Amino acid sequence: MPKKQKSGLYRSKVTIGADPSGKPVYKYISGRTRRELEDARQEVIARYITKTALNDDMLFGVYFGRYFDAYRRPFLRNATLSSYRPIINKNILPAFAERCMRSITALDLQDFINSLAGRSKTTLTVALSMLRGVFEQAFADHIIPNNPALSLRLPEVRPPREKRALTPEERVRVLSVIEHSADALPLAILYYTGMRQGEMRGLQWGDVDFAANTIHVQRDVDDSSRCTLDAPKTRAADRLVPMCSPLRELLFPLRGLPGVFVVQGSRPGRPLGRTGLYTLWARLMLECGFAVLSPEALKLPESERESMPLRIRYHSEITPHCLRHNFVTMCWEAGMDTLVVQRIVGHASYGVTANVYTHISSAHLASASATLEREFSKVSFLAPASTDT
Repeated sequence: MPKKQKSGLYRSKVTIGADPSGKPVYKYISGRTRRELEDARQEVIARYITKTALNDDMLFGVYFGRYFDAYRRPFLRNATLSSYRPIINKNILPAFAERCMRSITALDLQDFINSLAGRSKTTLTVALSMLRGVFEQAFADHIIPNNPALSLRLPEVRPPREKRALTPEERVRVLSVIEHSADALPLAILYYTGMRQGEMRGLQWGDVDFAANTIHVQRDVDDSSRCTLDAPKTRAADRLVPMCSPLRELLFPLRGLPGVFVVQGSRPGRPLGRTGLYTLWARLMLECGFAVLSPEALKLPESERESMPLRIRYHSEITPHCLRHNFVTMCWEAGMDTLVVQRIVGHASYGVTANVYTHISSAHLASASATLEREFSKVSFLAPASTDT
């Protein structure tokens, strides 16, 4: 039974456990009234016995940093981490960093996700995953009384830009530039192997086996300014790629020490960086005749365009990744088994190779139409008219 002290406060104690020797451990509580004392007792029970009490509130930015470092960063490839940073730093943190976790409601989160409508599917799904993850963990850590991210829904996403293979005429232009340009080695590697651009930038001469005519893809370069070397995108991405004769003829005279990068960056001993790649790509696309002035350049007077970086001044719908689509399509056109092509390009799924990266040209459709026409004209399924009288 609590007793009122000379100070006017009611005092009592709650047994919250025992020490290693078995001696009870107490928490002393006080209150100006019996009701306050009971509230204090329930708070001690919730914090130390049932473990249901809320911990101190935290700013979203502080808690998100701790959550990301513990639950996300250790499990992300460098390339994936680089793609996540803009979404986090330019979208999520500006919206919520200075707000306390408990002040953020389900409506706040849904309004934020809705504001990203029309953005790419990657941006939306990463933002949604991050918010769901951080609030789920905050609920588990007793920072918030409930999880406001449970009911989040994705708005309409921007349709992905349609990928395509090169046309026969475009292939001729690419091959001409490969033959005549001294800077076209990256273009040649992508065209003849179907590698990802990060895999091409990560190639070292030790990966190229001129005796077996194969290239071992075993590392990737992320898109950060540091050009960090990383493991391949998936287990299937670590693979051997056949080296065809035209590519071998280009590479053999240039061969170097095993640890030297095949495509050099501007810094000695470093791979080609992302900025360097896109600057070089703009120049190669101009030589191919594929580049046009970018929307940013068209907004400026002609006199000011010359000061723009080449990679920003010009735009081409033929990207480095288009060469990967083109390679898969050319393999299909040559009659190669799709399962074999899947292994060569390092897809984890047969369906991705067959359904996403294989593009049927108008010439193939016309040929298929002619084949069907011949097949179905062989036999008429209409019964002959009766001649009975």
